[in-house]
Amino acid sequence: SAAGSSDSIDYLIFHCFIPKKLLPDLGSLPSNVKLFDLNIMEGDEEVTCGMAELFARVTDERQKDNSMKLSLDKLIPRLSHQIVHMPYILVEYKPAFGHIFADYLTEYSHWGYSDLDVVFGDMSRWIDDDEWNDYDIVTYGFGDQDKLYLRGQFTFHRNDPKYINQLWRHCKYLSEMDVRYATPEKIKFESAEGCYSQAVIRKKDIKVKWAVKAFTDVDEENGPIYAQGVHLSLGSPPSLTSSRSYRPKSVLYTAVDATPENGQKLLELSPYWFEDKSKYPKYSERNLPMQKLTGERTKVQTYRTLYETTHGKEAREAARDVKCMYWAPKTYQMDICTVEGTVASDDVVILEKGVLYKQKFEERKNKLFPEGIRSFPFFHFQEWKRVYRTTQLLPSHNLRQTNTMAGLIVTKEG
Repeated sequence: SAAGSSDSIDYLIFHCFIPKKLLPDLGSLPSNVKLFDLNIMEGDEEVTCGMAELFARVTDERQKDNSMKLSLDKLIPRLSHQIVHMPYILVEYKPAFGHIFADYLTEYSHWGYSDLDVVFGDMSRWIDDDEWNDYDIVTYGFGDQDKLYLRGQFTFHRNDPKYINQLWRHCKYLSEMDVRYATPEKIKFESAEGCYSQAVIRKKDIKVKWAVKAFTDVDEENGPIYAQGVHLSLGSPPSLTSSRSYRPKSVLYTAVDATPENGQKLLELSPYWFEDKSKYPKYSERNLPMQKLTGERTKVQTYRTLYETTHGKEAREAARDVKCMYWAPKTYQMDICTVEGTVASDDVVILEKGVLYKQKFEERKNKLFPEGIRSFPFFHFQEWKRVYRTTQLLPSHNLRQTNTMAGLIVTKEG
């Protein structure tokens, strides 16, 4: 699905200790998916994961002032062991990717992070010009932006090595990583969505956007995703006359609700509907945002600002003790949690000059999408992956190479 974003996004995948027989044939990969083997070899033997050496860059300031609690020659093997045996630990480092992988990012205007349990749609069509040009950080959620964390499934940053790419240094679990690994038996998982989000929210000189564009299987059992599934169209295959100008497509869509009427419309809809410029001309207008802001922009209050502006003892204690995210330490909750009931699922939130604002949005419809149909930039598997068998989605591999299928429909059953 990443191929559909080839005109604006490259996907860099770094790996270690994956047997060659399990790696995809490089010839079958989209041009914008790039694999980097970071194994460090001694002769014919893979001895350590080079990713650990890169990740140790977060201690560079401590290396300079000779304050390391654990030397690099001990830190790197310990980190390599964790990467190999507890790979989920990698998500802790997402905020520092712009610094860690700086050598690979010199030619890019932006960098970001995502997850492997994501199917991408027409990302190039969904990312607005102002998101590229006017914001330092943009994150896509699915309507839960009353919690102001930077989403691990999709957040991108302006590639500014000296400032934006260093915002993570507020988080001591990263900048003082050597202290954690000096006593490895005490290491606890740290969600980057907590500390890093707090660091960003406290800044007064950056501009950040929390947009509502993601889609997920965390839905009511009678919702459209469960009733109709997720449709992924790959667009028309290249022809002899279009092969030079051909650009792969990936478009995700489903019904707007679970009614039989819209389900029937979905089944009858051509998988190439977005290519029909006579019916849906606005889809081809690449500079036309999919969403538009409406109404008045108003300030957002977090429990931190409530705590600082409230004088009642009970109210201050309630603000101090708030916890809206079970996966992030309480330390960060006051900054991340908005006051309950003040930010709705149809609000875009913006941080500008240290002040948080919200504004309603609505999706454009007329001549953009078919009636009864909605589209989205990516789909995040959160629940379905728990019931899938290991090989459940194998039939979708190398789908583009066959040129015989228009796409696929993904459901909870596969």
